[in-house]
Amino acid sequence: MAVHRVEERLKRVTAALNAAGVPCAVVGGNAVAAWVGSVDPGATRATRNVDLLVRRLDADRVTTVLESIGFVRENLRDIVLFLLSPAANPASIWSGRPTGFAPHTP
Repeated sequence: MAVHRVEERLKRVTAALNAAGVPCAVVGGNAVAAWVGSVDPGATRATRNVDLLVRRLDADRVTTVLESIGFVRENLRDIVLFLLSPAANPASIWSGRPTGFAPHTP
């Protein structure tokens, strides 16, 4: 998956959560890339997913927001994943194979 698609997905997801008043923090590969890129842009590595930290009490709101923009919630043990739905409209959401979005809850 092209790096710009992951960046676009990150912006779309965080914009939707912000618009709904759901606080979140970017963590994982995207957070590391942002920090490393500020020091040495040539040293960043691509990541294929978007990791966000959200409050457990916002879980239902996160689900509502992400499902409204084409993601499907999947529960995997103690981790909640949102996968881009195969039925998502490629004109409004990026095409390609489903890619994970995993909000980690403390």
